[in-house]
Amino acid sequence: MSPFVLKHFSEKVLRLMLNFLCWIGILLTPIFVLPFTGEKVNLPKEFWMFLLITSLLILWSVLALSRKTLAIKKSLLDIPLCLLLLTSLVSIFLSSSEWLSLLGRTDTFVLTGMSLTLLALWGYLVFQIIDSKKFFNVFFQLLFGSVILVAGVFWLFDLHLLPTNWQSIFGQNFFNTVSSANSVFGIFLSSIGVIALGSSLIQRGRTRGLILPLLAVIVCFLTVMRLGFTLNYIIFVVGLSLILCLPFFFPQATNRRVAVL
Repeated sequence: MSPFVLKHFSEKVLRLMLNFLCWIGILLTPIFVLPFTGEKVNLPKEFWMFLLITSLLILWSVLALSRKTLAIKKSLLDIPLCLLLLTSLVSIFLSSSEWLSLLGRTDTFVLTGMSLTLLALWGYLVFQIIDSKKFFNVFFQLLFGSVILVAGVFWLFDLHLLPTNWQSIFGQNFFNTVSSANSVFGIFLSSIGVIALGSSLIQRGRTRGLILPLLAVIVCFLTVMRLGFTLNYIIFVVGLSLILCLPFFFPQATNRRVAVL
């Protein structure tokens, strides 16, 4: 095997590993919990994101060394992510406990500078790794699938369809795998529901590509109604109203079957 072929093969493998980690990250992060930790929902996600982002950074660096170049792509998220990190840095310096604001605690979750940094790095790396429309489509299909799963877990706990020992393992106040606060869970569902409807409206091609987005819209809507927080209603209604205006302003870019539905 020639050095050129070997290099091309190794770069292809690294690219596949990066894509796979991104797909695993978007699928597992919303449902990742650890029942044996003090804080079972938020802290495990922080540990998971640290491992995931560290792995992505290592693979991305190895790929750049293999190519002997580091290609940095600009995206619309660059400025918002920088502002997020800047706000986090200012809050740490103004805090009465800088280390607590930076690293948090091990027994309970606190929104820290480390959490926001991990979130910003995750968004930045995903947009750097995206290199095709296929990657983008798979990424969002997995996101919608993950949302359906976490909503299903919520309904299982809410309707008491699981064995009683499950509730004792996770705690009496455990109802979802996204956040220890149901209000945050509702905001997550409202946002993803809007994104899912927008995705289905611009989805072109095979009908099977519409199954997960439309199912996610329905599941998010029903779960948000069950949660009953006013802010979630507002996000959902305003977001859906804006998305449903797309067929009127961009008729050529929208899926007419979904728009009619």
